[in-house]
Amino acid sequence: MRKNAKWSFIIIIFVLMLADSLFSQTTDYIGKNLPAKEKYGFPTYNSEIINKYSIEDKNLLPFVYNGFIYTFSVDRKLLLWRFFIGGDLENPFTLNNNKLFFFDIYNRLYSVDLFDGKLKWVRDIDDEIIGRPYIINGTVVIATQNGSIRVFSEASGELLGKYNTKHEIAGGVNFYNDLIIVAFKEGIVNAYNIYTGEKVWQFTNTGFISVKPIIDEGKVFFGTWDNNFYSIDANSGKLLWINYIGSEVSRDFLVFKNSIILFLSGGEILALNKKNGLIEWVKYFKGIDFDYNYFKGIEKFYIFIPELIAYNPENGNVLFTYRERAYNLYKDMLFDNMVEGKHYIDEKEREKLLRDKYFVINNYPILPPVRNRNLAYFVGEDSNLYIYDIDKDFFVLKYKLD
Repeated sequence: MRKNAKWSFIIIIFVLMLADSLFSQTTDYIGKNLPAKEKYGFPTYNSEIINKYSIEDKNLLPFVYNGFIYTFSVDRKLLLWRFFIGGDLENPFTLNNNKLFFFDIYNRLYSVDLFDGKLKWVRDIDDEIIGRPYIINGTVVIATQNGSIRVFSEASGELLGKYNTKHEIAGGVNFYNDLIIVAFKEGIVNAYNIYTGEKVWQFTNTGFISVKPIIDEGKVFFGTWDNNFYSIDANSGKLLWINYIGSEVSRDFLVFKNSIILFLSGGEILALNKKNGLIEWVKYFKGIDFDYNYFKGIEKFYIFIPELIAYNPENGNVLFTYRERAYNLYKDMLFDNMVEGKHYIDEKEREKLLRDKYFVINNYPILPPVRNRNLAYFVGEDSNLYIYDIDKDFFVLKYKLD
């Protein structure tokens, strides 16, 4: 993108007011960003230092737990700092240039230094923030429940522009090349040129949209509550295919090289062919409600039921169960726990060793697992932080939080 891209959002605001007759827009600017306590009377917070930052701390992972955002050092295996956000929001943060951008239950947007926890800036948002902050070309972009898109300077937090669509946005915004693509809950998807503000295309369907679309290889994928799933061209908005799947799409889905994996109500997993939308396979899990209990790997996906199981997205076959994988990799170590062959490790003791020492999972994640480079991590219902190496397909750390 052009170097002046961060200023182009200001152009969007004025052009959209003229070019997009579908919405009633307003443009707001503020000359001063007041702290939350000055504007609303809410308390303001600073980071609580748990362990002082060291030069050894090169790999830091933020996560939400018990109303705080924590930062964990993988290198020293300890917590560095925490910041109160008031509730267990669904991973409301984004990392960029060693800064953590996040929001709290009071709908305040923060910029905090990832390493030492120092607050850089905080801004009040007078509407409920949805989706994670989006960082692009020196700006922080957020969407709100009532349909506004706001753009802040990444460095200073200055509000560069506010565009009100007057329609509810579904899960946040996407960017693709020179387009900002916005899905609205009422079943409309629009794309705007980020430099001129011109509406490039609009796609309208009859279904309610609640889950943010995914853009992959120039295609926009999304599902609706009319029990259909769609693929449209990201450049033109042209419909590529539509398929009736028999259930509303109300949970995040996963996109792979050749397939799309949907997690539906009632414990159903459904795979669509990415090229034509045809159903490839279906699996049912009795008594399982998919919510936060799955995440994406390298050409595989993992589900917790509550044991961790890896599946092939192409055919739905089980690749491995983590319990057996851990046992096979550590069976020599388990054998060493036998006393000269006289002490037999029965199934109960083996399970205890695997659970306590080798990280067999028997608890669901309390929030969606987070992906950070080659690591996926989450806090389980047992108050342990689990870190999974996606390249090695193995848990590398289990850390007790309480």
